[in-house]
Amino acid sequence: MVIGGALYNSTGEGEYASANVWGWNNGWNQLTDLPQQRAWPSAAYDSLRHRVVVFGGANYTGSSTRDTLAFHNNVWSVIASGGAPVRYHAAMAYDAGRDRVVLFGGSSASTTLGDTWEFDGTVTCPGKPEPVRMRGFGVQSTQETLEDEAEKARDGGDHPEAA
Repeated sequence: MVIGGALYNSTGEGEYASANVWGWNNGWNQLTDLPQQRAWPSAAYDSLRHRVVVFGGANYTGSSTRDTLAFHNNVWSVIASGGAPVRYHAAMAYDAGRDRVVLFGGSSASTTLGDTWEFDGTVTCPGKPEPVRMRGFGVQSTQETLEDEAEKARDGGDHPEAA
């Protein structure tokens, strides 16, 4: 899926957020638009509930968003409107073993974020999940983190699962 995004006008100047959503099924097909335009949102597929979960993004009205949306059966629903602070360019993945969507890092205005948040996938979850620090991740570039983790994995490093 391609969700939202930043678009430029026909002269290549100016930027605005898109609400378009596209899916691949033997070719690109336009799906139901997001309820609000946003660029650089985070997304993960929740395989237990068969839905795509989207958090945040920039909306070009001078702020970023902090709502959590679900896309299921070609319909968007707001499933939470709070929790993690506003951000865009964050990484997000679904942890099937723990039934959690995990959100890491991103940017907010001119700040680089290095925090980790979890969402349990239900509408009734706390409005502000407790932040969880993950070993090996901090406020450093993604490339540095990947290089550090790859080196630890090659060396049988200090990972709990390697013990």
